[in-house]
Amino acid sequence: MNFQRYALAMRTCWDKATFREKFEMIALDYDNLKYRGGRETPFDEGDCSATVSGPLYLMGFDIRGTADALYREIFTDPTTDYLSREDIIAIFYITKMPREHFGRTVPAGTATHVAPVVGRYVVVNAFDPIDLWTTKAVYEYYSKRGFNIEWRKLNMDNLIKHHEA
Repeated sequence: MNFQRYALAMRTCWDKATFREKFEMIALDYDNLKYRGGRETPFDEGDCSATVSGPLYLMGFDIRGTADALYREIFTDPTTDYLSREDIIAIFYITKMPREHFGRTVPAGTATHVAPVVGRYVVVNAFDPIDLWTTKAVYEYYSKRGFNIEWRKLNMDNLIKHHEA
């Protein structure tokens, strides 16, 4: 493989890309990685919140948090424009009742999973391995297990405030 040519082509794509397109390009780097809680590197392994906070971090925003923190602090704007080509969108899976999550009980209303939207009804879903799933498949999986599903778009003002804090 001619890595110099590939790097130049990727740089050209990056330079022409919108903010949302850059986010999606990086989020797609998580595809086929090993799932590991608490990790966020698109070159090794990651968890669900890494597929959202990792791209933002690599784009220059000092951010890392749980799915619930992203839901409550950064992706605070609901959306019904599921095919938006401008907004960065993530889908959050929220508990309807208290449940066990990574060795602790979380209360009802906690976002325990998140998946960034990277195409028309396609998300990067962090199971092992991290993989591309349709939004329908993830919706069905979490609906059957008693979760509410919310589509949210990035609130840029909140992202900047979080980054600066």
